[in-house]
Amino acid sequence: MRWWDTPGLERAFESLVEGLNHSNSAARPGVVNLDRIVDAFRAIEALANGAYYAKYGMSRTEARQLENEGRELSGRRPKPSRRIELAEILREYSRGTFTFEERRRLLNSRDVRALEQLRPLIHDEEAADEYAKGNHCRIVDVPQDVLDNHRHRDLVMRLQKYDEQPNSEESMNALEALVAVFYQVRNNRDHGLKQRTKRNKDVGTVTYHGMRRFIDGALDMPSQRLAVYGTLCTGKANHARIDDLGSPEIGRVRATLKMKDGYQVLTSGSSGNEVEVELYRSKELTNGRWKHLDEFEGTAYRRILIPVKLTSGQHVVATTYADSRSDNTMYAVK
Repeated sequence: MRWWDTPGLERAFESLVEGLNHSNSAARPGVVNLDRIVDAFRAIEALANGAYYAKYGMSRTEARQLENEGRELSGRRPKPSRRIELAEILREYSRGTFTFEERRRLLNSRDVRALEQLRPLIHDEEAADEYAKGNHCRIVDVPQDVLDNHRHRDLVMRLQKYDEQPNSEESMNALEALVAVFYQVRNNRDHGLKQRTKRNKDVGTVTYHGMRRFIDGALDMPSQRLAVYGTLCTGKANHARIDDLGSPEIGRVRATLKMKDGYQVLTSGSSGNEVEVELYRSKELTNGRWKHLDEFEGTAYRRILIPVKLTSGQHVVATTYADSRSDNTMYAVK
């Protein structure tokens, strides 16, 4: 059972997904700036905290805090009342969330391998700053062995070991090393110095795509789930475009439906009604299928993430097409 099926965490989960969509819509398409990097890390943090609370329990105050973490991604940023030691939770969350197959998919992805190959190694800005102050030297005079971050070096080593021995244990070690690098890049954003602002941005751009892959896996692969309504549903005019994706499950989403140029269009949001959808799960979606669906839907629709409640009571995250004029823009991995 995923943590978002835990009683009391549904609202927090909906807030997180809504925040993911909003943060991406607020950015210029194709531009990876520091805000997008921080938002991606906040999403990972909220996912980890949700898993922690589901396992160990939470108070009403903590439940509201978790919901607020989703709101932070929407631009409404209340000061959190409590933070858990992030690196430790992320490691525990990663170990309990990703199956061996999911770890293999993530570690072999182009985005993670780009992070492995990044040179020079990611610097430890906090350690460099402390060294410069303690030794009364300029930041440009800090030794390379202080600058080089052991977390990035460890990721490179762990991925090499995983390539040599692609078993469950080595894949878990590599995944934990990846999480540690995410943490370091986020930390560098807070402690980064002006002299290295461009370098941190370049590093963040590479890391951001790895973070998106991680989020997709942590949400149980919404990139391989399509929730449809309207003419793509079984028996409708355009169903032939997806009839090779297998048999659908029936679910419900919280959204508003309206007519636009003779077709139904969806706007997601916690204030909407329950709308029935067909849910398709297929690896074919990540094999270039999204591009064709995007072209079919046109500019009137955009891909977003949306929580789906199945008839079994289970909640999953899927990708659907929503009104392009709403601010819940696509976050799903292509």
